[in-house]
Amino acid sequence: MRGLDETTPGSGAQLAQLLAVLRRRVPSIAVGAVLFTATALTLSVQQTPMYLSTAKVLVQPVSLVPGQSVASLAPNLDTEKELAASAPVAELAAGDVGFEGEPEALVEQLSVEVVTATEILEIGYLDPDPARAQRMAQAFADAYLESRRQQALDDLLAASASVRKRIESLNAEVEAIDQQLASSDSPDATLQARATSLISQIAVLQQKLADLTPPDTLRAGQVVVPAGLPTRPAQPNHVVNGGLGLLVGLMVGMGVAFIRHHLDDRVWSRADLEEAIDAPVLAAVPTVSGRRRRKDDFLITVREPRSPASEAFATLRTSLMFTAARRQARVVLVTSPSPRDGKTWVVANLGVALARAGKRVIVVSADLRKPRLHRRFDLDPKRGLTEVLTGRCSLVDALVRTGVEGLQLLPSGRVPANPVELLGSDRMRAVLDELAGRADIVLVDSAPVLPVADALALAPRVDGVLLVARAEATSRSFMAHTVQQLDQMGSRVLGAVLNGLEVSRWQAYGRYGYRAERREEETTSWEAFEFDRHGSPT
Repeated sequence: MRGLDETTPGSGAQLAQLLAVLRRRVPSIAVGAVLFTATALTLSVQQTPMYLSTAKVLVQPVSLVPGQSVASLAPNLDTEKELAASAPVAELAAGDVGFEGEPEALVEQLSVEVVTATEILEIGYLDPDPARAQRMAQAFADAYLESRRQQALDDLLAASASVRKRIESLNAEVEAIDQQLASSDSPDATLQARATSLISQIAVLQQKLADLTPPDTLRAGQVVVPAGLPTRPAQPNHVVNGGLGLLVGLMVGMGVAFIRHHLDDRVWSRADLEEAIDAPVLAAVPTVSGRRRRKDDFLITVREPRSPASEAFATLRTSLMFTAARRQARVVLVTSPSPRDGKTWVVANLGVALARAGKRVIVVSADLRKPRLHRRFDLDPKRGLTEVLTGRCSLVDALVRTGVEGLQLLPSGRVPANPVELLGSDRMRAVLDELAGRADIVLVDSAPVLPVADALALAPRVDGVLLVARAEATSRSFMAHTVQQLDQMGSRVLGAVLNGLEVSRWQAYGRYGYRAERREEETTSWEAFEFDRHGSPT
């Protein structure tokens, strides 16, 4: 997934990525959850309360005589469930309660369920009136039993009619045989045997007809639990509706969060920045709260040398010097795609970090449109780079001390009318060469790349470029376009700094504390980074 570093391998990293996306979008997810929950509860409260009354019916085989049943198999409860909600049962129930409308309309609020592992049907009815709900549930239970009983009677009557018809047919045949015997002069044994057989069959059928006569106690089942009067509404369930609204709101909120994250073009992590510029991120600097950055001249590396931000600048110092030694770069341009990325703050604090490591450092305020670098050191010089380039003063006279040992500042001077022409001049190249001879490393702060052409004019005159991006603010497409512009000028991007990263996310990169002995080791290691302006490291 875009926008997060893979600090944990496998599925753990993917889970961390998902959680990080959700954590960034917590406010929007919370808003969605609250809106959906409130909407669900509002709609739930506006619904008409519905009361549910339930009757339980035991379904039995239809009994003809004690110990006998009309079928050897028990009733199919799924079939009986459908019959209980059928139109004939609804007609009987409507007649019982005196309902004058269409009987099928009563079925809309009817529910029939089979009680698990039993032969019991649970017949329920919903209605705004609890008394009516009770009356309708009982009416449907009674109507179902009556319908089933009536169906059994109809089946018995149909069976008995068939037996009677057979008896009548056999009696007619016996009468015909008797007439033949009466008209014959001699007895016919065959006819007499036939008559006897028919009489026996008639006797069996008469017994069967007697068995098919429905008894007065014919039952198709019984109501084991009559419908009761409900005391509280069954619908709506505000708790359930609110919970569903909350669940839907969270799901929608998370879905929107992932969609917004996918469409978001801002730099969220080191991985985003490296992908945009196709170059390494030398360090990630955690954000410093506005309460602590009260003044423009605030230098975190001076005020709080053991803070997370100061530790990050120490890391940037190490990475930059190693990269600069490999690339033979002594003059480094520090710029960004757009304003408010923090490039000037990075230049000032990086300069302090380099100077504290024993290096001779000169920081140049080459932003000739909105110069701010001098404010970081609480300075207000009257002359600077503009005066040097126009020949009004010498470079030596323009350089000022910053109060940090080993760190000098070349201020911008007055804002000129033609900054691009001055920065792109041969005189500017000569000034940079002279500065490189006076320092171990020169950091040049310039205007942002995309709004004006100042940085592009400077780019061919430096040894490398350090880009600054602000986390959650700088556009990845802007960063890529910046690199493309610098490439066209033939400059080399040494790397980038991710500025303004959340402290919690910065700590995930593996900080273990701020120890003085680490600083001593780093200071000692700088002896290896000695090199010429135009040559290899010495």
